[in-house]
Amino acid sequence: MTNMPGTNLSDMTVVTDADALIALVNDQDLLHEKAVQLSQFLLEKKAQVLFPVTAVMEAAAKLQRTLHNPEKAAQLLELMFEEEKYLIGVDTLVFKKAREFFDHTATKRNTIFDCVVVSLAKKYQTKIIFSFDDWYPKLGLMLVADVF
Repeated sequence: MTNMPGTNLSDMTVVTDADALIALVNDQDLLHEKAVQLSQFLLEKKAQVLFPVTAVMEAAAKLQRTLHNPEKAAQLLELMFEEEKYLIGVDTLVFKKAREFFDHTATKRNTIFDCVVVSLAKKYQTKIIFSFDDWYPKLGLMLVADVF
């Protein structure tokens, strides 16, 4: 695990992206085992793990439509209702900030949903994202895998 100066891991706040949610609930995902390990790490460190409603909806839609697994989509939604106190909404200010990070000419991979994750990380003053997307470190953020 890397040492993060000035950060007490027991007080760590993490914003979760859709790809991590998909990997957690989908045991067929190539990153499932890694996601489970990282999730366990976050539990052990008593991290405050936040779930943007937009990331939950994006993950559920991908599970249902693209991965043809509506059962896993339903499982994810049920899990999120159990963890409702960690669900975070997107207001107009978060959306406006997300638009600052959105570059439609750069790549199709980094969507407005990813920009919302960045905006929420800024709002909650964290640099740690639970994701496997290498775009976040390019913005000065850290992936949980880099902390573990």
